[in-house]
Amino acid sequence: MDSSRASLTAGDLYVGWSQRSITPDKPVRLQGQFYQRISKFVQSEIVVTVLAVETKDEEGSSLEQMMIGACDFCSIPAELQAQVRERIKDRLPDFNPDKLFLNATHTHTAPIKTEDEVTAGRYIYKYIPEEMHPVPESVEGEVMSPREYSEFLVARLSEAFVEAWQGRAPGYAAWQLGHAVVGFNRRVVYDDGSAQMYGTSDTINFDCIEGVSDPGVELLYFWDENDRFTGVVANVACPSQVVEGHSFISADFWGEVRKQVTEHFPAPIYVLPMCGAAGDQSPRDMVRRGRGEPSMRDVEGAIEMGSRITAAIVSKYKAASAQKRSKLEFGHLVVNIDLPIRRVTRQEYEKAQAEFQAFLAGKKPGERLQVRDIVRLFPPGGIMARYEMQQTTSFYSPEIHVIRLGDIAIASNPFELFLDYGLRIKARSKAAQTFIVQLACDKGRYLPTEKAVAGGGYSAIVASNLVGPEGGRILVEQTVRLINSMF
Repeated sequence: MDSSRASLTAGDLYVGWSQRSITPDKPVRLQGQFYQRISKFVQSEIVVTVLAVETKDEEGSSLEQMMIGACDFCSIPAELQAQVRERIKDRLPDFNPDKLFLNATHTHTAPIKTEDEVTAGRYIYKYIPEEMHPVPESVEGEVMSPREYSEFLVARLSEAFVEAWQGRAPGYAAWQLGHAVVGFNRRVVYDDGSAQMYGTSDTINFDCIEGVSDPGVELLYFWDENDRFTGVVANVACPSQVVEGHSFISADFWGEVRKQVTEHFPAPIYVLPMCGAAGDQSPRDMVRRGRGEPSMRDVEGAIEMGSRITAAIVSKYKAASAQKRSKLEFGHLVVNIDLPIRRVTRQEYEKAQAEFQAFLAGKKPGERLQVRDIVRLFPPGGIMARYEMQQTTSFYSPEIHVIRLGDIAIASNPFELFLDYGLRIKARSKAAQTFIVQLACDKGRYLPTEKAVAGGGYSAIVASNLVGPEGGRILVEQTVRLINSMF
């Protein structure tokens, strides 16, 4: 796919919104941990929020278009996006389905959508004898299967996209930069140079936090032709993972933002969340470790983070409303970028294979592995899987969307992208503001920096990555080139 030329003619702005609940009506398996979790109740509704944007010339002909669907999910499988495109193409003959994409907020309290999402690191199970696989959590009552949920989901997503597109009408847009302290770098570095995600800093061996955080909140506001505020896009460099370890359905802090925004503006107000480059970020301060604030592992912490984002939205509304425009330059590029996969040597493969087999040999015959065993086998298992993969595959070629709307740019990627890459793009972009949207169009895993790879640890090892720092540099260069080609 390569829609390599963007229309940059200023046109009249048309905007449509919709929102659908994607909350299952039965217990489901939840995505995001190495162990299986079954939802016990719904703490907050999970939704898809769709924004449709089009510009038209004086004759009413379409100049450019896009639709973005933000989902309260851990990730977006490429096949899910493809199914939605296929489902809507006949219902929306005046919309190019290639100009649609899905993005995830990266909550860890949402349903799995495919069997390979059951637990993190599931792909190493093929190296473990079946009789040694961990015992699944016992379940009382009926649990919705991934297939059943996926069928329900595709229907709901398709309805939302159709409604947003068919409901577009003349409108206004404006953008502002707000600030909210939400994300913190979660990789702790020790005096031997090693790093660990969520490592303890309360030790004499603590050296530093590996990287920076970004308190900027990129905001894109919309109004209808009667000057009624309709919705806002909020781009925050932090995954919504305050309550990630719980066994309930939750939109995490974005659910709180939706509730709190309606306390300041007449409903309905749509909030479309975008998770910025945040592969090394979380809503937890690794230095203060919860002292002086609500628990960032419980609902109280999600409420607090929601209030910080809401405050940014509210504080910049007046400035935005004074600058709203109805005629904008609008361009939308859709490309596939070839990124080299992170490779391993034969020596690394043989060492990992020996380590893996030695660990299994140390268990009693037929002994079931525990979650801690899977975590232990994840690094060598990942090296083994990568060595097999690289025999036939050299590149990962994800779909990337780069958009200009007025003076701002939006750039997607499928990764849990380490923040430094996002900052490089923002710094070199010609746009007044640049919205980085990770976990869009596909599941690209973590994309770490060279510094992170040197420190090691989960998120920076081969098992956690599909693409390494070499691919990260290419992604930055190509994204900057595409953005700047439209300014």
